[in-house]
Amino acid sequence: MGLASCICLAPAAWARKAPPPSEGLSSEVIQKTVRAKYPEFRKCYEDLEDQPPLRVEMQFTIGPDGKVTTGHVESDVRPAMAPCVERTLFSLVFPHPVGGDVKVAYSVNFAP
Repeated sequence: MGLASCICLAPAAWARKAPPPSEGLSSEVIQKTVRAKYPEFRKCYEDLEDQPPLRVEMQFTIGPDGKVTTGHVESDVRPAMAPCVERTLFSLVFPHPVGGDVKVAYSVNFAP
């Protein structure tokens, strides 16, 4: 299917190590929630006229209610893909994090 992902630490403003169980959300929970939407992310890729291998970088904040409150998507190879991925990003709903907002840097690799 050509999808790979990682939850990556980014610059200090976005860096967040896996929190202890009593705070925030674990990287496993974040990954599971994002992976549940892979078919929608994949559709964004398949809608491209050509499908070169590419990486999409997402930076987003999960609010106390589990919804994505802010987010930004970058795709250097196909910038036109970013708005589609961003729509899917804002549809994600996570469990309610303990201790406030959770900032995440997440990347997804696409390939034919």
